Amino acid sequence: MVGLLILTIIGIITIVKIFKSNNIKPEKALLCIIIPFCIIITVAMPVGRGHDEYMHWIKAFEVSEGRFISKIDNEKKQSVAIVPENVQNIVKERQHGIYKYVDNIPLLQEKINYDNYIQIPNQNAAAYCFVQYIPEVLGILIGKVITQNPLLSAYISRIANIVTCTMLMYFAIKLIPFGKNILLILSIIPIVIEGFSTISPDGITIAICALFISYTMYIAFDKNKKCGAKEMLLSLIHISEPTRP
Repeated sequence: MVGLLILTIIGIITIVKIFKSNNIKPEKALLCIIIPFCIIITVAMPVGRGHDEYMHWIKAFEVSEGRFISKIDNEKKQSVAIVPENVQNIVKERQHGIYKYVDNIPLLQEKINYDNYIQIPNQNAAAYCFVQYIPEVLGILIGKVITQNPLLSAYISRIANIVTCTMLMYFAIKLIPFGKNILLILSIIPIVIEGFSTISPDGITIAICALFISYTMYIAFDKNKKCGAKEMLLSLIHISEPTRP
């Protein structure tokens, strides 16, 4: 709690200084603020401790193997993900009520065993569309090339989510014709940064919605911009982007 309070105070001071400076564009200010904060949260918050992050990790791994829709266990009346058994070994339970990173050291010895698959209930993540897991899936695929350790792959997945969401928000702020500072403030509130920094489809959902709004306003208010076939196609892609019901 003390660490989060200090982080908040530093963030407020940084934001005020950036807003007072006329030499920094809002989209560049975003990079100055969001990248350090995402890195801090990624390091400070262990994998699996974000909002439903453990279940999103299981769902993302399932999608990375080509299973885009979760299976329904008719006997137990619940959705399940089918993944290798030790893919779930990214979370170490706290010892004596205090979480220590040293507890994660044994998890670095884990290797993904593709010979033994299990079913894991994933009601919290089953409602999400597989498209929302694209950044995490890319991270997992990169992780499979670099390492077979599930914990390290989960961190690579987090990094991929940070990069993707930051890029989308950067162009959203850059394109919007007015209200750039408002969009900047909305993009750096704690819950948004947490969505960017963890294995969560919420981050890319927020970023894509922001980009869609910005691009639509960019076309609508730019007198020199004509709405041609390319613009219509991009708008339709954004509109058809599935979100959680």
